[in-house]
Amino acid sequence: MSEPQRQLTDLGPAQCEQALKRYSILRPNLEDGVPLARVAAADGRPYRTLLCWLVDYRRDDLVGLRSSLLRRG
Repeated sequence: MSEPQRQLTDLGPAQCEQALKRYSILRPNLEDGVPLARVAAADGRPYRTLLCWLVDYRRDDLVGLRSSLLRRG
C-alpha cells in the first residue's frame, strides 16, 4: 500500500521555509522557461542539484522540495 500524499501543511516551519526557498530558486525555470542550466549558474549551485529538486517538485509539488535530510527521518 502506498503512503498518503503529504501536504505543505504537514511540514514543520523549517521544512516549509526550505521548500519555499528552493521553489524561489526554481521559479524562473518553472514559470518563465529559463533553462535549468542558466538558473543553476545564476544561483551558483550544481545543475544536478537543481535537476533533483525539479524532479522532486514535479513528483510531490512543494512538499517534494523539503530538505532531503529531513525526509529520511
